[in-house]
Amino acid sequence: AAGQSGVRVYAQTLNDNVYEGNETIQIQAAVPGRQGFIESQEAIITDNADIPKVSSITAFQNAVEDGWVGWNLNMTNTSTTNSTVQLNFNDGIHQADFGADYNGVVHVYSLAGVKLQEVVLNASNGYKANITIPAGQTGVKIYADTLNDNVFEGNETIKIQGAVIGQQGWVQSQAATITDDADKPRVTSVSNTSVNEGDAASVTITLSNESTTPTRVFIDAYGGSATEGKDFNTKDLWVN
Repeated sequence: AAGQSGVRVYAQTLNDNVYEGNETIQIQAAVPGRQGFIESQEAIITDNADIPKVSSITAFQNAVEDGWVGWNLNMTNTSTTNSTVQLNFNDGIHQADFGADYNGVVHVYSLAGVKLQEVVLNASNGYKANITIPAGQTGVKIYADTLNDNVFEGNETIKIQGAVIGQQGWVQSQAATITDDADKPRVTSVSNTSVNEGDAASVTITLSNESTTPTRVFIDAYGGSATEGKDFNTKDLWVN
């Protein structure tokens, strides 16, 4: 404008929801026919709002003991570079116990099913380990090894936590379930015995597995060559 020594110019930037780090932008200006283009100093487009964070960890796979439980770890944004996420196991947030029900081994796969890495969360690293989210990916699949302790405990929950350290607190996963049907106690044998008439006959019933809760076993005494009521009485059965 007449009488003015200059103007301010502004350029509208766009949010592409992809973390690219800070970027520079410049503009050029000239009075046509009088000079060549004058290049501006750099302005910086900051991208902090798009720094990827863990948005959720959703369970998609339960497992029998000795199998893999699985979660989808989802990020808020993609990135043009790899992102680092820290995982954490904490026995205070689930029913499973480290060393008895799981061993801390975590397998990391792309959403397309390609294995990316394997980490171990244990006492030596505070049950924490870093994994890599590849550039351009919205998340990964993570699987945790479970253990078969041969003790029936019923179904147990297991959870994992994840965070981009320095950018957010822990995000807790949905619970995956470790099923324990294979360890349900069953009778594997009943011992033979020989006893004098009038004495109590003692037999040993052996179960396939221990249990953390009482197990009901149905006992039925029946005669072979002996006659019920004459040679033995089914009302006089007890457990010792």
